[in-house]
Amino acid sequence: MKLRELKLEDAEHMLEWMQDDTVVHDLYTNFLKMTIDKYLGAVSLKNIDYRNGRAEFAIDI
Repeated sequence: MKLRELKLEDAEHMLEWMQDDTVVHDLYTNFLKMTIDKYLGAVSLKNIDYRNGRAEFAIDI
């Protein structure tokens, strides 16, 4: 896998996962109101390790 800059054509796929409740159920944000015009990015925690108080922090702009 290779990292690359986000492109406008990525917006449709980003909105697709943001509207999937199995993905966003713990994010406490109503992504159903998001549109391509309003979407600027996301901040998230992944691989949360509650026992050790650690997580991966991600920012997508």
